[in-house]
Amino acid sequence: MTVSREVEAEIARLYHAEHWKVGTIAAQLGVHEDVVRRVIGRAPSKQRTQTAAPPPAAVAPYVDFIRETLERYPKLCSTRLWDMLRERGYAGSARALRRFVKKVRPKGAREAFLRLDALIGEEAQIDWAHVGQIPVEGGGHRSLWLFLMVLSWSRAMWGEFCFDTTVHSLLRSLVRGASYFGGTPRRWLFDNPKIVVLERHGRVSRYHPLLLDLASAMRVELRLCHPYRGNEKGRVERKIRFLRQRFLDGRDIYAIEQGNRELLAFLDQIGHPQRHPDFKARTIADCLVEERARLLPLPSPLPETDVVMPIAIDKTAFARFDTNLYSAPPDYAEETLTLAADDRVVRLLAGQKVVAEHRRSWGLRQKVESPDHRAEIVARKRGASASTGRDRLRTAAPGIDVLLERWVEDETSAAWSPRPASCSISMAWTFSAEPSPTPSSVGRTTRARSVCSARSTAAAPKRRCRWTCASATTCPTATSSRTTWVGTMPSDDVLRRLQGLGFRLPLDALSDFLEHAARERLSPLAMAERLVELERREREARNLTARTRLAMLGKFQTLERFDWNHPRKIDRALYERLYKTLDFVDRAENVLLRGPSGVGKTTLAQNLGLAALTHGYSVRFCTLAGMLADLLRRDSLPAFERRLRRYARPRLLILDEIGYLPCDNRSADLLYNIVSRRHEARSIVITTNLPFRQWGTVFPGAACVAALVDRFVQHCHVIDIDAESWRQKTAMQQPNGRSADGQDQIKSH
Repeated sequence: MTVSREVEAEIARLYHAEHWKVGTIAAQLGVHEDVVRRVIGRAPSKQRTQTAAPPPAAVAPYVDFIRETLERYPKLCSTRLWDMLRERGYAGSARALRRFVKKVRPKGAREAFLRLDALIGEEAQIDWAHVGQIPVEGGGHRSLWLFLMVLSWSRAMWGEFCFDTTVHSLLRSLVRGASYFGGTPRRWLFDNPKIVVLERHGRVSRYHPLLLDLASAMRVELRLCHPYRGNEKGRVERKIRFLRQRFLDGRDIYAIEQGNRELLAFLDQIGHPQRHPDFKARTIADCLVEERARLLPLPSPLPETDVVMPIAIDKTAFARFDTNLYSAPPDYAEETLTLAADDRVVRLLAGQKVVAEHRRSWGLRQKVESPDHRAEIVARKRGASASTGRDRLRTAAPGIDVLLERWVEDETSAAWSPRPASCSISMAWTFSAEPSPTPSSVGRTTRARSVCSARSTAAAPKRRCRWTCASATTCPTATSSRTTWVGTMPSDDVLRRLQGLGFRLPLDALSDFLEHAARERLSPLAMAERLVELERREREARNLTARTRLAMLGKFQTLERFDWNHPRKIDRALYERLYKTLDFVDRAENVLLRGPSGVGKTTLAQNLGLAALTHGYSVRFCTLAGMLADLLRRDSLPAFERRLRRYARPRLLILDEIGYLPCDNRSADLLYNIVSRRHEARSIVITTNLPFRQWGTVFPGAACVAALVDRFVQHCHVIDIDAESWRQKTAMQQPNGRSADGQDQIKSH
């Protein structure tokens, strides 16, 4: 190797003056070590003839087996080969085997790659690069990614920083990149990430459906690189390396907006003014101008790339999205709205109306709240009353808890034994609580005023009454050792106050109870226990009435009037077990009542619903046609989701009349959605006149019928009813619908 005299002088100076080693000089100046030795006066080292070292003694017996195995499997790892040798008696170490395998492993033949040239406007290559992490709100960090799109012919590029690599982020970047270039090429070339291709078997690939929708709207073909073929997308790989070296190295990125601004400025000022690698006389910017004329025009309007999904608003009027909370107007608390979000804005929609709009937070566990929403909640809460009767009672009488405790203490202590006087105390207590420094003084500072009447039966020294009466501060003494309660009629004002505190008992029931308590001389604790029991029964009765009304059972005959002798065939024992135990509801099992019209299927189903209501379960009864019509009337996704919960949430759903009217494919999909949501979670009772194999005639052409039947029959009790129509029988007996004895017949279906 011949070098210039300047290089020889530099070699001599570095060796003699700076005392550099031969290898260091050769590496820094880019010359061979023999050249350095020649310049400094040393003879070049003679090349040693290397002889193959013998294998270690432990490996020697297995050399032929190792070579044969490596010829068949050149990429077999040495640890797997070590396991195979140990089974054959090898006692050496894995390290010795690894050193020997490194020497004898067959060298793979170098592959010659084909240079690929793209036509103008034909292809864009797309890839991502992980940049690092940047701090976000909340004290955490998020990974920062660089999305890059490169036009294969002009080498023009566009990129942006993003926090996530989801499919929606990919769609946004693709649309923005196409907008930057002013059009789209005819083909997008990707690597093989999961957000692009869901699965791949050889040459057959299944793309992400959202990406397919965008490609269809943009009129672009999707194509994947072959695995381990870096030359197919070498243009975008080289541009990523170029950006790492020229843009990212030595640059601090504090925010994603700052990084995107600086990246676009870099592309306009440095990236695109570069010379084209194939057309040396032209710049990349010049080639981009020519290629833009060959790109496909953009569709108008551009496809939507927002994340659109139904989202539940909690009771505090917040929606949770990507670990963060976004406020909504309080009117939409505990409802379902539609969320539309991109990388900058989060919107909440009720139908087509935008009810809230926030800047998207990329922090972790952040609360994004609108001041208007907060002010509206505060304004409402400022005038709100307590939600329960107990809270309203405490508001009216702050000392009620202490007073009740004193009643219990006095009932179980000797303080209630001998009384100097007998007082009749009405239940119209009014309280005026005063602060008390110690619990022992609460009984003295909390006064209960009542109308007291005392009768003295004998002269005795006066003692202060435990309760301060409205008419006097002392009561006459009495010779009786027991307190005497004299009944008085409670006033209507007292009864209304009790109802104002949340009591559900009617006024006449409250009045009767208070008279009974005074007449029977009930203690305060016993009176409170019985009053609570009466109130509990009243609330349970009202709750059952309300749930029965919401269940929409309608009018029907009770099970006691059902004629079990009319059907020729029915599994009565199974039905009565289901009716009495309701264990199928607890196990989320289904019931099918099958038979011709007019044999009592609906009546039996309604009685199952009534039994479930009595045991505290929520029930919904409807015909199939009514349910489908109710769901199909919803014209927005949030309204549809809210109405769908009406049929998905009850513990027992009764669907009547399946098989009487044909339904379209959309109706079949709705029924399948409900059955699938309730599968192994909630019970369904269905009445029908068709066997399962004929359900396809109800939903002609629907592909989900087989899956619907399969989910329903997995845990199902089938009750077949074989009988003549009861309505036809009674109609033949009496035209006006009454039997000969004048008694109403059971109208069942």
